[in-house]
Amino acid sequence: MKQKLLALAAVMAGVVFALQSASADGILKRHHAKPACEPGYQIIEETVLKDVTRTVCKMVPETKKKWVYDWVSDPFCIRDTKHGDCQNCSGPYCRKQLVKRQIDVPCPTMKCVTETITERVPVIVYKKVPCTEIETIPVQPMPKK
Repeated sequence: MKQKLLALAAVMAGVVFALQSASADGILKRHHAKPACEPGYQIIEETVLKDVTRTVCKMVPETKKKWVYDWVSDPFCIRDTKHGDCQNCSGPYCRKQLVKRQIDVPCPTMKCVTETITERVPVIVYKKVPCTEIETIPVQPMPKK
C-alpha cells in the first residue's frame, strides 16, 4: 500500500513540474498566433525563404575500380647535335610506354549511398517595428472626368 501511495505521489509531482515548465515555456499557448507587443510598436508578419538541408538515401549501381595496363606508341626524333634543326635529325623513332589507368567496372548489385538535398521552404517571421516606421501606401486621388 505504501508503494502505491509513493508511486502516486511521484506521478503527481511529475505532472505538477511538467505543467509549470510547460506554462513557463509557452507550450500550452495558442500556436500560429502573433506574439504580444508592447505599446508604441507593431508586429509585422513577413514570409521569407529559408534553405533547409536534409540527407536521404539513394540506391545506385555498384562499381568496382580496376587497374588496367596498356602500351602506347610514343614517336620521337633525335636531333643531330651538329646542326640543331630537325631537317638533319636521325629518326623518327618509336618507343612504347606503359600506361596505367583506373577504370570502373559495373557490377550487377546495387548499393545505398547518402545524398544531401537543399530545399527552399517559406517561413513566417515576426518583426517588432515602431509605429512611426510602418510603411503606408499613399492613397491616390480619384481621376477627374
